[in-house]
Amino acid sequence: LAQLDQAQTIEEGEAWALIHGERWQVRSTKPMNPLSPGQVVRVDALHGLTLEVSPIDDIPPSQGELR
Repeated sequence: LAQLDQAQTIEEGEAWALIHGERWQVRSTKPMNPLSPGQVVRVDALHGLTLEVSPIDDIPPSQGELR
């Protein structure tokens, strides 16, 4: 998957992001580090209709991702 996008909104404890023009519910791979609106994330997995994402700050620069 490895798509880079931004978390858009946090509503009633749920995080949402616009991925390829579609609004998806997302959850962080780091539950102790909640997502913030505008934070750049990488899509890691799909679980039903929820995307699992990693905050870009947690991705080592050596993986060649854009910041």
